[in-house]
Amino acid sequence: MAGRFGNWAIDRLVAKVPAPEIIAELKAESNRNTAVYEEVSPVLGVKIDREYLLSRAYRFCPARPCLMG
Repeated sequence: MAGRFGNWAIDRLVAKVPAPEIIAELKAESNRNTAVYEEVSPVLGVKIDREYLLSRAYRFCPARPCLMG
């Protein structure tokens, strides 16, 4: 992440934003842009062979990762 957000962090430091606040902002942004993939076929007892959209935030995908688009 450092390479991607380095300039942003430097700009925030130059703007006199305290380091703990910068770190909190980075963590919040990372949390908004993070996905968790779990294999649920054995739990559900079915084979997931295509993508199923459950809601805006949740979807079932086949064992290969599906990309949010």
